[in-house]
Amino acid sequence: MAAVQKVLVIGGGFSGMSAAIMLARGGVETDLVEISAGWRS
Repeated sequence: MAAVQKVLVIGGGFSGMSAAIMLARGGVETDLVEISAGWRS
C-alpha cells in the first residue's frame, strides 16, 4: 500500500497533468482542478 492514497493536483498545465497521470497509474486516487474555463489538454 502506498503511503499516499489520495491527492489533489491544483493546476492542469503540462506539469499538473503529468503528475496526475503518473499518480493515477501508480494507484493513487487523484483529482485535478483547473481554474481556467478555457483550459485545454
